[in-house]
Amino acid sequence: MTNHGGTIVKTIRFLLFLAFSGIAFAPAAMSAEPLTATEQQLVGTWEEYAPSSNVVQFYPDRTFRLYLTKEEGDQLQMHWIGATWAVSPEGTLTMIFSGNGKSFTRSIKLVFEEKEMWLVEEESRGTTKHRRLTGDIPAKYRW
Repeated sequence: MTNHGGTIVKTIRFLLFLAFSGIAFAPAAMSAEPLTATEQQLVGTWEEYAPSSNVVQFYPDRTFRLYLTKEEGDQLQMHWIGATWAVSPEGTLTMIFSGNGKSFTRSIKLVFEEKEMWLVEEESRGTTKHRRLTGDIPAKYRW
């Protein structure tokens, strides 16, 4: 597969930088509805291992954090990127980033393969693969 999966994170980071440079996010929960089985499976900390690397943490209140390295954080003036999330009955993960009166929505196919989480791009643009992370978030994301 191509490296388009890693491009997802880079694209999100770049668009957020352009739209919200220096703005801290205050995401609100998307819904007070109970979590579905798929959403419960999603909740937790995941580390991307292919095609690039990052750490994302999904919370039961339907918010999440995409942790940044020190270099990325210095550029964006924040430690992590926050957003809200929802999973459709068809398995589409939708993330809504908002701040300063602006928003950016990203939707992607969510697939669980054994114990891994895969985010599959439409039109064969690539797959981002994650493993559930247990223990501490890697040091390069804790600064």
